[in-house]
Amino acid sequence: MRLLLSSITCAVLLAVSASAQEDKNAGLILGKWEAPADKDKVTLEFTKDGRLLLTGNPRPLGFAFRFAKVLDDFRATPGSIPLTYKLPRANKLEIEADFTKLLKGLAGKEPKNAKAREVADISLSEDELTISKDKERLTFKRVK
Repeated sequence: MRLLLSSITCAVLLAVSASAQEDKNAGLILGKWEAPADKDKVTLEFTKDGRLLLTGNPRPLGFAFRFAKVLDDFRATPGSIPLTYKLPRANKLEIEADFTKLLKGLAGKEPKNAKAREVADISLSEDELTISKDKERLTFKRVK
């Protein structure tokens, strides 16, 4: 019985700790982040309402998020695909891309399921955001 009670207590403490980290990351990620690059400069802005605004060249994000490759391949402006984000758990970033507008322009009719979600690992501090997937990574600096 004591073992069961100890196990439950540990599980609750771990859940509370993970939730606190997620809340901390949710506040930390807000604002503008810029990836310093020679010609492929990209800026991400995370808003309180869950929108993600992307400016610049999306190519450097292609290793982690396919929407960036689509934008680059079609030479589409970043605003043509609305993006939203979530932090589903500590050290994870989920981005949803809505391809409805782009596909409607290409096909001439409303697509049925035009949203795609992808998740990448993140490391986050006050001044630095690193997005990684597999063995690739891209580091952003906070824009002040």
